[in-house]
Amino acid sequence: METPFYILYKSPKRVYFPKMFMMIGLSIVFFFGIWLNLIILDVSEQTKSITLAASAILLAILTAAETYSSYKKSKEGYKFYQNRIEFMRETAYFGNVENVSLEKNLFDRLLNTATIVLHPNFRMKAVRNSGYMLNYMQQLIQRAKQVYY
Repeated sequence: METPFYILYKSPKRVYFPKMFMMIGLSIVFFFGIWLNLIILDVSEQTKSITLAASAILLAILTAAETYSSYKKSKEGYKFYQNRIEFMRETAYFGNVENVSLEKNLFDRLLNTATIVLHPNFRMKAVRNSGYMLNYMQQLIQRAKQVYY
């Protein structure tokens, strides 16, 4: 089995913060919806308390599961080989890359990261030092195309 010559890990902050904001927002909407339905149905205080507590526990479990999933994803790195990049089950061969570009969204700007897109279909998300990595990727692809393709 071939060993990668470089492994680039995602920025943990960039992986966690968007997921946490999404989970907190969805939890608030879900909890408010449950609370509103209980008020409209005019159920007893005991039933409201039990239902709201069960909802809070369910939301806490879902948030913990999502946080764990994000943690595992942040520990998985982009593996660089001589002729390709692999991430989890995705592979981008340098010979198939048409061009390389940089994308930044709101969270990327706030957390000083970016997404490097290897056109046509591979995205390296939550990359720190994106300017340096973009140059590195362009040079790596040029060299690989000269040597391997």
